[in-house]
Amino acid sequence: MEVTCPVSCREAFQLLEQRRLRQMEDPADKDCHDMHAKCKRWADQGNCVTDSGFMELYCRTACSSCDEVAKDEFDDYDDDDDDFELPSDETDVTDLTLSWSESFGVRQELLPDQDNSQILRWIERTLVYMETLNETQSLSPKLLDACRNLHPSCTLWALQDECERNPAYMYTHCAPACLSCEMMDFKTRCPPPNETLVHPALQNGHLDNLFERIIGMGSEQRHDMTAEKQRELVERGLPEYSSHVLSSPRSTDVRNGDNPNPWVVVLDDFLSDEECDVMIKLGFQAGYKRSKEVVNETVDGTFESAESENRTSENAWCLPTNGCQDDEMTKRITERMEYVTGIPANHSEPLQILKYEVGQFYKPHNDYKDLFLLRAAGPRILTFFLYLSDVENGGGTRFPRLDLTVQPKRGRALIWPSVLDTNLSAIDDRMEHEALEVVQGTKFAANVWIHLYDYMTPFLRGCN
Repeated sequence: MEVTCPVSCREAFQLLEQRRLRQMEDPADKDCHDMHAKCKRWADQGNCVTDSGFMELYCRTACSSCDEVAKDEFDDYDDDDDDFELPSDETDVTDLTLSWSESFGVRQELLPDQDNSQILRWIERTLVYMETLNETQSLSPKLLDACRNLHPSCTLWALQDECERNPAYMYTHCAPACLSCEMMDFKTRCPPPNETLVHPALQNGHLDNLFERIIGMGSEQRHDMTAEKQRELVERGLPEYSSHVLSSPRSTDVRNGDNPNPWVVVLDDFLSDEECDVMIKLGFQAGYKRSKEVVNETVDGTFESAESENRTSENAWCLPTNGCQDDEMTKRITERMEYVTGIPANHSEPLQILKYEVGQFYKPHNDYKDLFLLRAAGPRILTFFLYLSDVENGGGTRFPRLDLTVQPKRGRALIWPSVLDTNLSAIDDRMEHEALEVVQGTKFAANVWIHLYDYMTPFLRGCN
């Protein structure tokens, strides 16, 4: 039993010790109460008769046996049940425990040629957790059914503290091993932002200030800066980029009903050749794959993605898990974007590196997504797009409603908002854009989407 059922054994001895201490305090105590949450259910199943020794020890109230003499020892327990057979050796114990793991997901795996006693014991602990889940958590049948270990290493990872280090994956793919089925409920795992604790990147009406700040750090304006400010830019490694305003509220357009135009700004020489080369290389290391679009929401609040005829490019994500996000070049570029916008880097999604071959494109779309309105990070408010290569023909970024097309140029950055200045939670429909088909050459680029609230903290919990 100590090998096969250590959790149950520990629980049993703890209960007996509690009973012994009560009897020392009050010898008249008949200990006539149920000592397990399942006593009534076991009694209803007839266990007071079929398993009388155990039930009289733990479930005297449920079995209405309070007037009988208390049994203080295990000697009267009937252990001759023909239906129960202890495993004959350690190999059988291991196989039995691993087979249990299949009741709450994929069969868990062991480490070859190593002591796996901790893994086996944690599988037993997980089994106890899953068997009592209905009584301890108020979860919907859908969530209960979805709470499964989806990877054979879930138990091993849980023992390596991955539930704390990587909750985004573990809470949704290894919930039984993490003993965290309740965290599969999106509202439990990801409450909406508390505006008294988190701060927005911008206030309504401040988009003009943000873009004026970005333009004001360009090479054209540096001669107007104080010597101290110029030294600060040099110390931060900010390149002398040139800014070009393609659209701004400074002018109006009849097509927009004489409303002020939205901001669209180009920064040339924002990245060096070396930085572009390293980012392209990091994309290959992270692994370019066919770009996908968000489709259906799953039971745990995450979203499925699927390939689309509207988007045929390839992309790679710069994540903490693949080393790309922690690369010194990535950090340098991220800090640069943080400095010129004045928005903390944790408001940004992980950097996405893009590759468009001949014939590939992305049809008109808006970076604003309604789904983020109810998420902790809030809506995407700004897109920071980086061109990592020249393109011989095609591949431009076109804004149909503004009649603007920006051509790829190595080292160039393109910045635009996805929301209205008067309401940073409302979409600006004019910012629909497309990646035109590449006719000749290869287009490498990268983009960062900046959110109204902190994105990375909830991202690490699987909340975005």
